[in-house]
Amino acid sequence: MTMRSTISYNIVMRAYASCCGASTSYANKAEVVLSEMFREWKKQEADFAAWNSRIKSGDSSETTIREDGGDNNSDEDEKLRPRTITVMPDTISFGTVMNAYAKEGNPKRAEIWLRRAQSSGLLDEESPVVCYNTLISAYAQLGDVDKALALLTELSEREENGQGGPDQVSYNSVLHACAKSRRSDAGILAQSLLDRMRGKVPLSVATFSSAMNCWASVGRADKAEMLLLTLENNWKERQGHVCPNVRVYSVVIKAYAESNHPYKATKAFQLLQRMNRLSSSTTSDTGRKSKPENPYVRPNIITYNSVLNALATTSREGKDDPAQVKKWLFGIYDTLTSSECHLQPDHFTYGTVLKACSSDLLLEDTAMPNFCERVFEDAREAGQVSHGVLFQFRKAAPASAYYDVFAETRFEPTGIPSEWCRNVKMPRKVRRPKQQEFVDGVKTWDHGPGWG
Repeated sequence: MTMRSTISYNIVMRAYASCCGASTSYANKAEVVLSEMFREWKKQEADFAAWNSRIKSGDSSETTIREDGGDNNSDEDEKLRPRTITVMPDTISFGTVMNAYAKEGNPKRAEIWLRRAQSSGLLDEESPVVCYNTLISAYAQLGDVDKALALLTELSEREENGQGGPDQVSYNSVLHACAKSRRSDAGILAQSLLDRMRGKVPLSVATFSSAMNCWASVGRADKAEMLLLTLENNWKERQGHVCPNVRVYSVVIKAYAESNHPYKATKAFQLLQRMNRLSSSTTSDTGRKSKPENPYVRPNIITYNSVLNALATTSREGKDDPAQVKKWLFGIYDTLTSSECHLQPDHFTYGTVLKACSSDLLLEDTAMPNFCERVFEDAREAGQVSHGVLFQFRKAAPASAYYDVFAETRFEPTGIPSEWCRNVKMPRKVRRPKQQEFVDGVKTWDHGPGWG
């Protein structure tokens, strides 16, 4: 019979954990395997202890010496002697089960195994940090800032005692929790976490983008831009090794687009111009091209879509100039649809441009009806007509123009022809974990965030 080992148990648990999300029972199956692993380990330890006690007390049968120098009872003792301990839960074992429950949105059950792992004495000084990070990340997915902060404090106390303390993943997970929670003090918490990290833990792009999202969640896009400026200045002065990239710029632009800033369109467009300037090479009088200052901030289609959203959501209550907003809208659209552009507009692009056409800032402009018809025609030719594009076109275009489109194709506006939407790629639905409770061992789900 093949002897079981720690590796074989871990393989089975990892197989169950990899299936979490498709069903809500695999984490429990992984836990059953770990519980069996615990029992086997305790049994092997007890067998060894009993054998050692027997040897020390001299309770083993009297040994008779054979003529060849051996003893008559050695074979019997050899059968009774336990083999080496082949099963012992390790960091991978505990981490796998915790990760399985984290995927199912049940961090409370994962925390039970963290405490059991700590009390078992099977983890070394550095291993608990990995388990803590798994648990902090699970609470972060639920936006439970208080619990994530409490676990981070525990890690910090361990560091004061000379044990493994929080690392970059720990802080980034808590920052992510702050951003998801949308608490009124999310930005202040993010700033305090950044201050704690400086000098202890290296900062990364993910760190800054999460902190920016915290400020964005409370409508403070200006604070997010201040973090971006800090990051840029540190990089220019070689005081930091984190290089600003398109991700952090897009976060700030998105923050302005979703805020009530009076100059949201102006701010978003200025950031786009800065990105284009930093990522473009310049040509000297001698015809020699210089390297771009920062090629990593080259705008992508997500960046442009965020800028377009800022233009589309600008209202008359703001202080943006309608003539400038119209000029920027036409200019960005012409840039994206030109043959020289390396980017491919998607259905979000066309839908957001049409959304801008129907905004209260530009709705009364006489050039909008013809422009929105042109945009919809381009979307049809590109195969990028989604239900969102159709909805925005109906809002922006005159009623006659909307129904004329369907009259030409003899098509009832209850669906979309396959030729029109052939290139539409909808975002994959990601299962977001829900908060769940256990009542008498039975899992019950509350009305959590559900499916994205």
